[in-house]
Amino acid sequence: AKVPGGVITLLLKGGNAQLTSTAAGQTVSDSGKYTINGDTIKFTSFTSGGLLLFAKEFKYKVEGDTFTMESSDGLFTYVFKKA
Repeated sequence: AKVPGGVITLLLKGGNAQLTSTAAGQTVSDSGKYTINGDTIKFTSFTSGGLLLFAKEFKYKVEGDTFTMESSDGLFTYVFKKA
């Protein structure tokens, strides 16, 4: 997903989430867990305080190679393209 001045990469596999954010020449990585219930994905157990925006629930949908997440409060929407 593109964010102002950077890119976020998200890898989801077997309940484990790996998140990497690159902005302004700085790269920060974090990892945690995720669970899926219907059309909701919930992230937990992230270790870095810098990526706490992802330690919450999102509504998600998959359309072709696009994975879209919207925070339950409607403030954040992330669109990821499969690499």
